[in-house]
Amino acid sequence: PPLPSGASVQTYEQATALRASAIDRADYRAAVEIFDTVSRQWIDNVPALVGLGIAQSEIGNYGTAIALFSYACGLRNDIPGCWANLGAALRKAGHTDYARRALDRALQLDPNDGTVLGNMAGTYVNTGDPQPGVDYGKRACELDPQNMSNFNNTALCLMEQGKWAEAWPYWRKRLHTAGYKQRDYPGRRWEGEEVGSLVVHGEQGLGDEVMFLGCMPDVFPRVRGRVVIEVAPRLVTLMAAAFPEAEVIGRPEDFKGDAEAWIAMGDLPELCNGGVPPKRSGYMKARAGNTALKGAVLLAFKGGTHRTHEVLRNPPVEAWKPIVDAIKRSGRTPLSIQYGKGGEEKAQELGIEHLKLAADDLDEQVAAIASADMLISVQQTALHFGGALGKPVVGIISDMPAWRY
Repeated sequence: PPLPSGASVQTYEQATALRASAIDRADYRAAVEIFDTVSRQWIDNVPALVGLGIAQSEIGNYGTAIALFSYACGLRNDIPGCWANLGAALRKAGHTDYARRALDRALQLDPNDGTVLGNMAGTYVNTGDPQPGVDYGKRACELDPQNMSNFNNTALCLMEQGKWAEAWPYWRKRLHTAGYKQRDYPGRRWEGEEVGSLVVHGEQGLGDEVMFLGCMPDVFPRVRGRVVIEVAPRLVTLMAAAFPEAEVIGRPEDFKGDAEAWIAMGDLPELCNGGVPPKRSGYMKARAGNTALKGAVLLAFKGGTHRTHEVLRNPPVEAWKPIVDAIKRSGRTPLSIQYGKGGEEKAQELGIEHLKLAADDLDEQVAAIASADMLISVQQTALHFGGALGKPVVGIISDMPAWRY
């Protein structure tokens, strides 16, 4: 069992065992307290420093993690794991070039470390040059086939290239990566054949679910009876209106009865449209919109988080000013529907009205998009809503986009 907080650690082996135990439990905040105690007692204990760095990284303190890993690498520059963890933290912080240098050092020390190769593959996701990621990723999968993240990074790089048939077998493995919310629906995994009943369950973000559900018109003809769609709770009313022929639930525990088969909705593109993700719009419906929005152009400024490449998604506020001016010159009214505190602040900075209700409530947002003239959005949920509604949408897209875009 792990030593209690404040316990004395006298050997390298004890610290190594302590690190493995606490990190394996994924209780990262408790791990921070434990490793901080150990590191104060023994400032050159590399396993404790690495354990503290891993815990800090997992709770999002990337700067602290990078400093800890860098110190550990300085103490022992011949340990591949120190360099590998440094590279992983640098990658999460968005320092791709530095991450590759650290990971390359780890590979010099151990060229057959599948985890490090998989992390190197991850540095090529959304960077505009996916082929090296494919090469690193395939080798990582061969050397470490139990690490599902290796398969996921390989799939993402292949999908950026549009190599769908090659990508799907790797993409399926994402369902077994750490942190994925596993489901326990009855029946077998659906392979696209005709079935009597089917559960389609959600995954990833709101926008992803809206995008993947564009495949549902290809799914219904293959199910003779009951279709259940599990989506994020905030999407239930919207998707119930879009798919009246299905039962729409917001949590796995809301499912009652039995089913012949199930499928994660992220796997639907593989089974529909010949294995090429369909570009289908107009499947969603909205209640009667606010007629006051006729002549309005809605703006969504920000999407993603630090972990999901927000730095690549979001132009600075100065880039929106000429867009706002052009909308006004056209005789239309620019309005903000940006969610979060920053949306209202940015709207004030641009001198436009902020539709707080449409920003905070998804049903209201869909109604607003449906009733406005058009939408201009970065890579976020509103962009998917506009497409699913069949409205005119201008997407502000990075030149290094995720495969979805």
